[in-house]
Amino acid sequence: MNDMNSIEDRWKTSPDVLSGKFDDEVILMSLDTNDYDNLGMPGSRIWELLESPHSVDELCAALQEEFEVDADTCRTEAREFIQDMVEKKLIKKFPGEHKKGIPYWISDAVTVHFDSNRNVYFRTPQEEVEADNFGLSILSAFLAPNSLEQAVRNLSTRVSNVEEWKDMTGTIMNMIEAGVLVSGEAQEGKSVRHELLPDFDYPTIHIRMLNDTERTGSYLAAIREVVRPGDIVVDLGTGTGVLAIAAAQAGAAHVYAVESGAMMARIARENVAHNGLQDKVTVLQGWSTHIDLPQKADLLISEIIGNEPLGEHLIRYTTDAVARWLKPGARLLPATLNVLAIPVEALPPLREKHCFSEPLAERWRQWYSIDFKGCTKAPYPPLLRCYIGVDELDALRPLATPMQLATFDLKQLHDWQLAPKTMVIQQEGTLDGFLVFFELQLSSHVTFSANPQTINRETFSWQYPLYLFSTSRRVSEGLAIPITYEPTEDGSFLRVD
Repeated sequence: MNDMNSIEDRWKTSPDVLSGKFDDEVILMSLDTNDYDNLGMPGSRIWELLESPHSVDELCAALQEEFEVDADTCRTEAREFIQDMVEKKLIKKFPGEHKKGIPYWISDAVTVHFDSNRNVYFRTPQEEVEADNFGLSILSAFLAPNSLEQAVRNLSTRVSNVEEWKDMTGTIMNMIEAGVLVSGEAQEGKSVRHELLPDFDYPTIHIRMLNDTERTGSYLAAIREVVRPGDIVVDLGTGTGVLAIAAAQAGAAHVYAVESGAMMARIARENVAHNGLQDKVTVLQGWSTHIDLPQKADLLISEIIGNEPLGEHLIRYTTDAVARWLKPGARLLPATLNVLAIPVEALPPLREKHCFSEPLAERWRQWYSIDFKGCTKAPYPPLLRCYIGVDELDALRPLATPMQLATFDLKQLHDWQLAPKTMVIQQEGTLDGFLVFFELQLSSHVTFSANPQTINRETFSWQYPLYLFSTSRRVSEGLAIPITYEPTEDGSFLRVD
């Protein structure tokens, strides 16, 4: 950048840079060079300002309100900072083109292998790549087309320091270089690898869901109430086809049953045929984001509520389906998703299944003659998410009644805005964390609740997200705790302020 007058142009952080923030430090990775850069203050603040276009003068006007610096010094140092960042390809003139918005997904040629030591390998026709700590999480982030920017933002919730962030982003770049992840430019129009979602393309989970009579019975009752004669219906994630068949039996003119898994799509077609509904139900196999319907629908039915309520890419797939598949004024079943939480005290045996502790470290030392104290000193995130089954609910003691964290209108998921809530402790005790569950408004008269205090434990098919503090804390009645439920495109997490 030899022409210093170009500094007076407007500048912006390069779209080809991935960034993460830890305290006052910003860590950057250039997609052009794969180099990392660390920014402390005031560089990290300048970087934040340059997330929107600024000229040098505009930049200095903002900085002088926050830092004690005269105009000339600020202008000189800002020019030097921008010149250095431009040379490192971290800042670009605005406007400009970028790469990180390009969607990436898992190559059709990738296979996943495990050796006898439970190490994971990704194989492509060119090479074999050993997965590190983030490999499988990264694969999950790209099961459907995803931008690097969005994937890194979501994956960053799982790292606790700068070095882990570097490892995670470095692994993504290695997977791209090895051909494990491919871009829209590299494979235009290719489908996503659904074979890497084995749980939903094998019988186990579908058997569990069909055995959950309250879940399936609630959906069938709502379908009988909501479906109108002549409706065009689409069932997102049809599985065995149970909800699509029920919609056809309730009077729908036609039902499009969409299923990503090849085996389950074949099973759904067989079930449709055995019920004599081949003329009324069409099973479409593939990722919903890659499927176009021959006609717009009056009703969208879906049951893609995960153990973590938003964890099955609910926001991404539902938003896309509403935008592309539905008529104006169409209905959704379910229409509303409520997310609730309960503050809980956990018995020690349950904590020890999910959190390192000094008693655990001492027990292992006695067993293996190895000192494990390092496990108790690791820099954990404030809340650790794990999942528990109904058989573990008795190990929790509620410290308050359930509180609603969020309500999602599934027809307008792109408009959600959530504010922090205040959880008030109602019973003195030891606060170990928060148990999260959901409720669905399936129709005007049918709701389904996963409230652990009211479910049928014999048939309930979900697990519960349990957010545990790494260190328990004593709490008294009346204590107010600010808590925020933060959705992402691929899930969510809790934050306690």
